[in-house]
Amino acid sequence: MENQTAQNTNPPTPPQSTTPPVSPVLPKKNNLVVILLSVLLLITFLIGGYLFLKVQDLTKQLAQIQVEVQATPIPSPTEASAQEGTANWKTYTNTKYGYMVKIPPDWKQAETSSNFEYIVRFEPPNPPGQFVKIQALENKNGIEAEIIDSPPSPDPNWSTSTIKHPTKNLSVRFVSNVDKSILNQILSTFQFLK
Repeated sequence: MENQTAQNTNPPTPPQSTTPPVSPVLPKKNNLVVILLSVLLLITFLIGGYLFLKVQDLTKQLAQIQVEVQATPIPSPTEASAQEGTANWKTYTNTKYGYMVKIPPDWKQAETSSNFEYIVRFEPPNPPGQFVKIQALENKNGIEAEIIDSPPSPDPNWSTSTIKHPTKNLSVRFVSNVDKSILNQILSTFQFLK
C-alpha cells in the first residue's frame, strides 16, 4: 500500500496543447480608424482626379483663345491713327515698278529718271526746300545697284529708308528731310502691287 500512496502523491501533469496561440481580436476603435482613413484617401483621389481634368480642360480653352487672338491682329493706336490720318491723301501709283504710296493732298509732284533709277519727288507747300524723294532701283544681273545721293545734311530730320521687294530684284528708297512723323505716315501707306 505504500506503493499506492506514493503513486497518488505525485500531482498529475496537465496534457500539452499543440494548437497555436490565438491572435487578439482588434478592438472596434482600430477598425473605425482604418475605415475613416480609407474613405479620406478615396475622397482625396476623387478630388485630385476632378482637379486634374479641370486643369486639362482649361489648358485646352486657353490654347484655343491664344490661337484666336493670334489669328485676328488688332492695329495699334498708332497704326489706326495713321490710317485715319491718311484716308484723304492722294495715292501715287507707279505701274512700271509696281508700288503705291499715299501723299498729303497739298504736296506737289515731280518725276525724273536716269539709266539706273527712277525718281519721284514730293514737296510740301511749306517750308520750302523740304521733300520726300522716292527712288526705284532694279538689281540687274545680280549686281546691287548703288544709290548716289548727296550726303545727308546735319538736319536731324534727314532720313533714308529702303524697302526691298520680297520676290523681285527691286528696292524702293525714301530719302527725306521732312518731319519724321509725316514720313512715317507716308511709309505706313507704302505697298508693292505685285
